[in-house]
Amino acid sequence: MEVVPKKCKINKIMAKKITAKFNVISKVDNKSLPRFELDHSPKEHANFLKKNKPCLGNFVWSDFISDEDGYEDTEMTVINSTAELKYIKTKKKMYAIILSGKVEIESENKAQSERFLDKDWSQEWIIPSLTFEPLKPGDKTHADISQDMDRDLYTLE
Repeated sequence: MEVVPKKCKINKIMAKKITAKFNVISKVDNKSLPRFELDHSPKEHANFLKKNKPCLGNFVWSDFISDEDGYEDTEMTVINSTAELKYIKTKKKMYAIILSGKVEIESENKAQSERFLDKDWSQEWIIPSLTFEPLKPGDKTHADISQDMDRDLYTLE
């Protein structure tokens, strides 16, 4: 006997997405910030920057979830961003250091948004990721570059 699900009515009312804009700032001097290894050589770097724009990708923050006994590392979706970087080259590798940036975020739901917006960001941290968006539509997109780092390096304002 085959079980066929009953048809469901779809609620046509879309929930409004909750977005907010923040500045990303470092909490330490530039010499203490982590290096993100880039996937191109120093020789290719100038051409790479002509075709791609540096951006901040999704970031991790500490979300307090009362149902789950405390804080949980949570990824926040970044929908628009800019990044100010410092580039470092070695003989064979290119690295970038995030100095600052601007992000527009989108929360998963209203409860998460309220918890996020209620934080005292002067006392909190984020772990940013770095990405490069192609300037021409259809060009190769680049994956977020993540880095293990100390949690007290970046925050929002």
